[in-house]
Amino acid sequence: MPTLADQQAIQFERNLRAVINSFQAGIIATARSGELFTKNAADRIKYAPQLYEGIISALNSSGYNGIVQDLIARDAELIKEIRSLRTAKGLPTAFTNTSKETLEAFQRLELSQFTSIGEGFANSLHQQLMSLAIGGISEKDFIANISAKLDSGFKRYATTYAETSRAKFIQQVEDEAAKSYDGDLYWEYVGAIDDRNRDACIEGLEIQYFTDAERADFEAQTADERLWNCRHTFVQITKEAYEEGTGNVIDTKPDIQAQEQPQTTDTINIEGQEYSRADVETADKFIDLAQKHGIGSVPDDMPAEVLTEMSNWEYISQSPYSYSYYDKPGKSWDVTPANSLRIADHWNFESQGKVHCRTNIIPPDNAYTIARYNAEAKTYEILNTFPKLNGEETNIIHSLYIDWQKNVNKTEVKKGGLTWMNPTIDFKSYARERIKNIKGGS
Repeated sequence: MPTLADQQAIQFERNLRAVINSFQAGIIATARSGELFTKNAADRIKYAPQLYEGIISALNSSGYNGIVQDLIARDAELIKEIRSLRTAKGLPTAFTNTSKETLEAFQRLELSQFTSIGEGFANSLHQQLMSLAIGGISEKDFIANISAKLDSGFKRYATTYAETSRAKFIQQVEDEAAKSYDGDLYWEYVGAIDDRNRDACIEGLEIQYFTDAERADFEAQTADERLWNCRHTFVQITKEAYEEGTGNVIDTKPDIQAQEQPQTTDTINIEGQEYSRADVETADKFIDLAQKHGIGSVPDDMPAEVLTEMSNWEYISQSPYSYSYYDKPGKSWDVTPANSLRIADHWNFESQGKVHCRTNIIPPDNAYTIARYNAEAKTYEILNTFPKLNGEETNIIHSLYIDWQKNVNKTEVKKGGLTWMNPTIDFKSYARERIKNIKGGS
């Protein structure tokens, strides 16, 4: 039986059919009203701006924005269902003001991503159609091309993101609700079971039940494979459900021998912010990678998910001009290695008369985007985007940096800056020692 999230995605796809029909009709009407099918090549080329305006107008009047806003408005239904399911499990669902702001920011990101899909497709379609028009194209072939591209491009991207956005929003709600839970966290990995599942998701579904530490390890190991278009989520369950599902009884009785050993904690408070064991593990790996390859700086508004992604790379380099990071050697101003990953907060920018870091769709502003370079298309294909941290939050690397400056250099460092990591080896050594103490000397 389809879940509520499945039903929402299915309804979106149904609504999208009418949108596509309207979009296509608008493009064809624009083409017929101009010079696109004339025999004179110069007239066809002159018609390019009018065709572009017609494509954008057709998109805006197709109803696309309306069905997107309707889908996002139905996030409230998902919250209601999640609250009901958690109540049935005996789990509370309470959101802090920060959690509410996080969910609202995620919804804005959803809208931005859907908008980027529409505008990015319109730009790409215009370029492809004009390439065909320059050589001459019949009205029949023009219509066939539009129909094929709308189906293989626009429809596929939009419906895929509709599915993905449902899973990501559910995960966001579960994670925010878990922040108010007083006790150890346990999770069940749930989602679609079909021939579209990746190997990592199949593995997660087979394991099914996770402690919080096991979830962090699994996510770190499968980050690359699950980064884009994953339809599965971790939902919180009780300790009793975990024990019943796994057959493993969690011993919560005090261990006298363990009490005699130095006590460790799963969290650390740095500069008034709490960081999880997963954050600590990420910091440990990332600082090691940064020291090995000598990257220069990390912005304080970079979210944990992005740091986790980069910490799993075998290699990392940074642009000397910006907060751009690459996972393969050989990147230069004019050379980009095939299939290399780029993480940055700026794309499609012009410099020295050229547009650099073109993307297949327009990424949202105020976010860090992860994309893979398609050498054949000379375009970055976007994998995922994460909103920047707000002014009240900083990542663990920057908090460690502030802590180091305050306690070692006796210098105040305000939020809203960079964590300069090279050549400040002293900071890295200090951070590694702090992390070692957090992990209990391991």
